[in-house]
Order: sequence, then C-alpha cells, then structure tokens
Amino acid sequence: DKFSRWVEAFPTKKGTAAFTAKVLARDIIPRWGMPHTIDSDQGTHFTGQVCQEVCRLLGIQWHFHCPGHPQSSGMAKRFNRTLKTRLAKYGTTGLTWVDALPLVL
Repeated sequence: DKFSRWVEAFPTKKGTAAFTAKVLARDIIPRWGMPHTIDSDQGTHFTGQVCQEVCRLLGIQWHFHCPGHPQSSGMAKRFNRTLKTRLAKYGTTGLTWVDALPLVL
C-alpha cells in the first residue's frame, strides 16, 4: 500500500502467474478487500495472461513500472533491500527464510 507502506510477501520457490493469482484470491482480497489498482514491475508472473485475466474479471487495474527506470519502483526496491537484510540476520538463528519471513514483515 503506497499510503501506509504496508507490504505483503509470500514465500514461493518460483514466482508464477498462477501462484500470484492464487495469493491474490486466497490471501489479499479476503483480508484487505478488492484492490482498485496493483503496481508492480514487469515480471512475467505479473504480465502474463493469467494475472491479466484475473484482474480483468475482478475490475482491477494493474499498473506496471517503467522498465530500465528504477525510480518508478523505488519504494519496492528499497523494501526488498530491507527485507533481505532482515532475513540475513535471522539466518544466524537457524531459521529458514520461509520461517523468518512472517517475523520480519
């Protein structure tokens, strides 16, 4: 969320469009309600037909950041860096990153 800067993160072995759509339907919408817009980079799991069709059916607008222009996704890039730093600290405790993820969010 841009206003509150709230972030949701979900562990996955490989980011796929099907997994992204499943998380949106199973976790995001029931917890937070129907989003009006979603902002993301242009990863294939976001730009693929599955996510685009889900958004079309639900009336969600998906906005993509400009490729090659890191400033357009600066907040997300900064969070990813912070998340990696926090997860690395938990790595010394013996927890896997999957187990540590809820603790660092």
